[in-house]
Amino acid sequence: MLVLTYQNAKMLTDTLPSTNVVTFVESRALNDLPGYVQITAPRNFPWYVNQLVDNNPFLVLLLGYIEAPEAETIERELRIKFAGAHHRGTWFRPALELLGFIRDNTKRPTIPPMPALSPAPAIDNALVDIDDVAT
Repeated sequence: MLVLTYQNAKMLTDTLPSTNVVTFVESRALNDLPGYVQITAPRNFPWYVNQLVDNNPFLVLLLGYIEAPEAETIERELRIKFAGAHHRGTWFRPALELLGFIRDNTKRPTIPPMPALSPAPAIDNALVDIDDVAT
C-alpha cells in the first residue's frame, strides 16, 4: 500500500500507465481503522490521482492495481463480484473477500526513492533588533 500525497503523485503517475488500469484505493480516516475502498478504471490515471489527493479529507492509500487492456470490463465484473460490500457509487466496505482479492491479484505500487536532499545552509540564529535593520 502506498499513501498518495502531492509529493509522490507525480512520481507514481510516471511509473504507471495512464490508461488500461483498474485501481483499488482506500480512503482512511486518521484513526487507522480500515476505510472504504474504491474500485475504478480511470480514463486518465494522473488526473484521477490528483483529484483523489486534492478532494479527499482523509488519508488516501493506493492498495493495488491491475494493468489490462480490458480494464473497464474488469472493473464492472469486480463491482458485480463484490456487490455485497457495496457502499455507494464506486466505494465498497473493506470486506475480507475484497481485501483478500486485492492482496492476491493486484500489483503493488512502487515509486523510486526520493533524491537525497542537500544539507540546509547554516543560519545565524542571532536575534536582531528591528530598529537595527538598515532600510
